[in-house]
Amino acid sequence: MKTTEQIIEEARASYERHFKDAQARMTPKSDDVVLDKEKLTEEVKDLEIKEEKKHNSLEVLREQVVHEAEVSFHKIFKDAKEAKPTPQMSVDEMYKTLEEEKVRLSQMVEKLKEKQMSK
Repeated sequence: MKTTEQIIEEARASYERHFKDAQARMTPKSDDVVLDKEKLTEEVKDLEIKEEKKHNSLEVLREQVVHEAEVSFHKIFKDAKEAKPTPQMSVDEMYKTLEEEKVRLSQMVEKLKEKQMSK
């Protein structure tokens, strides 16, 4: 049978063998990521400011492009008027207009033929 001192000695040896490096194992590893709330908050605010500046610059560019487009449009189409909407007609009105146009075109063709014959 073991004496008390032998048991205590074995316990010390076991402790030293298994738990000697416990403090070294408890320190954070170099692979671990340590987060700092203030630093993260600062980075997020910086990113937010940068994105806001980009947004504002894009808004200014959009306004410039719209202005240049309007100027170019007015240069090209100085007296441009909006197209008048086509009048709403019933089927009978459309047929009547078509017949009138046919008569007008046939008269034009007859006049052109007469001109050609007279030359």
